[in-house]
Amino acid sequence: GDDFVAVADDEQLVWLDTLLKKHYTSKSSIIGPGKDAIPEARILGRIIRYCDWGIQYEPDPVHVETILRELGMEDARPIGSPCGETSTVGEVIGSAAALAERRRAVGSQKAVPLQIPETEYLPEAESPALEGEACKRFQSVAARLNYLAQDRADIQYTAKELMRRMSEPRESDEVRLKRAARYLRGRPRVVLNFKWGDPAAEILVYVDADFAGCTATRKSTSGGAIFWGDACLKTWSKTQPTIALSSGESELAAVVRGAAEALGMRAVCQDFGITVKLAMRSDATAAIGIVGREGLGKVRHLATSDLWVQQRVRRGEITVSKWPGPDNPADLCTKGLSPQDLSKHFFAMGFELAEGRAEAAPALKEGAGRTAHP
Repeated sequence: GDDFVAVADDEQLVWLDTLLKKHYTSKSSIIGPGKDAIPEARILGRIIRYCDWGIQYEPDPVHVETILRELGMEDARPIGSPCGETSTVGEVIGSAAALAERRRAVGSQKAVPLQIPETEYLPEAESPALEGEACKRFQSVAARLNYLAQDRADIQYTAKELMRRMSEPRESDEVRLKRAARYLRGRPRVVLNFKWGDPAAEILVYVDADFAGCTATRKSTSGGAIFWGDACLKTWSKTQPTIALSSGESELAAVVRGAAEALGMRAVCQDFGITVKLAMRSDATAAIGIVGREGLGKVRHLATSDLWVQQRVRRGEITVSKWPGPDNPADLCTKGLSPQDLSKHFFAMGFELAEGRAEAAPALKEGAGRTAHP
């Protein structure tokens, strides 16, 4: 057996439902305005709600409730950001002039040690490892947070970073997990709005990267958001597999990832008989310059696998243009932000906070989650 969704008018849906039940044992719900329809239903752990102005999509609130219960944080004080603001590589290693001075000193055998604040680097290596039940609890809750993050762009970066620690979690990672839980305590329920409207002529993809954002490995993070008109169709936060040597290179990797996602989304539209153009927005002038020319240019060390997007741009399949960094919603998926910046991008994607509890949401089972905590 499996689950699926069909979209049609009432008469066609009733026909399909009747046909399936002639041959299979099945359960079904019709969501919509018809007389035999209901306003909302739960599908694959998500709640879909029909409204006069459009459709609301909501992640199952049971996930948040379970996270809080397993961590014993049902009454925790809420906070406005799941991981706090992260430092840029410039803030950690200093200015370009200071870096050049250290390189000159090394060349003259007068090495100047690199001073990295302890809060940025040491806790990762020195924090005690989690063991036994504490380790299992971290892995269970982090995995649930990661599942929830598929439908919540505000916690995608945090969930991605926690999942990187799954094999050998430490007490410092548990602190980060509990901070994310405190954030969810203040925003336990969010909905994503899809409003009725004429189909947009293009799919718009915002991309961004946080250069060398991981202080332990110096790997960068790519983030992106796909919009069709006012509707946010998809977001992502991914650690780049290789270490970028410059911010331009990390931004290029984000553009390449965004182009791949855009082509995939266009293919989905084509399956529905919808033809769209593709447009990308990035705040990186260097990356835009690289994809707008042919070949490596002066950046000789780039992998040729990153340059296929140049061909797509030359063919006119994708347009890439500059977009101001402070207004780029993809920034939400690349690093920790202040509560103000987080809310600005989150609400710009079409998310809203909701009160109460969805009618279709299942009740949290009695005794679910752990209640004993060291």
